[in-house]
Amino acid sequence: INLVKELANKKFSKKLCLENIPYNIFIEKEEVIKEYLTSNYKRPYEAYYELRSKRILPINIYNILSEKELRKCRIKTTSEVTCPTFLRINIDLMRLLGYYIAEGWLSNPKKHHNYDIVFCFNKNEVEYHQEIINAFMALFNQDVYIEPPFNNAVKLKVNSYIIWHVFKYVLKVGKYAKHRKIPDIVLNVNNELREEFIRTYTNGDYGSSASERLMSDLLYL
Repeated sequence: INLVKELANKKFSKKLCLENIPYNIFIEKEEVIKEYLTSNYKRPYEAYYELRSKRILPINIYNILSEKELRKCRIKTTSEVTCPTFLRINIDLMRLLGYYIAEGWLSNPKKHHNYDIVFCFNKNEVEYHQEIINAFMALFNQDVYIEPPFNNAVKLKVNSYIIWHVFKYVLKVGKYAKHRKIPDIVLNVNNELREEFIRTYTNGDYGSSASERLMSDLLYL
């Protein structure tokens, strides 16, 4: 999945940029870059030289890069956390989506003032915890924070503005249980990948969904 294409030109896209831009792009595409900066920045001249020195570009002008160049870049915000420009559709992604649909949700930024992907498990389900940790590292090179257990439950959290938006706008997962459905991407993969999604969903909350749409999708699978 080309995450750059999916995340560009959205209402939140001005907070996103691409890093590791080849220096020659700033020379060869100077006119196009300055045209964009003139329309979107108060000080386009200074902005151009600052971006060039840092080798970053706004995500909205990603199309001046070839796919080969784009694959070598990373998506970032003002923080040090980055995200790959392409997301592989593989076992790790199906594993993560299965656990998310069963036991995950997205935080509400307006209420909690952060962008978290959250999973809740029994504290003894350490094998499932580790599968989520491994999947986030393999797909996004992103660490997972495990909160101290409360009663018998433990929460796993990933704090990332970029990955939060990937889950909501690219993978199109529901934020809460009553809006939960199987992402379209799962419905269009091969049997091996579907089986991995079903396995990890079953490890979680199989059969107790609050969403009629989700139960209908599961029967289709």
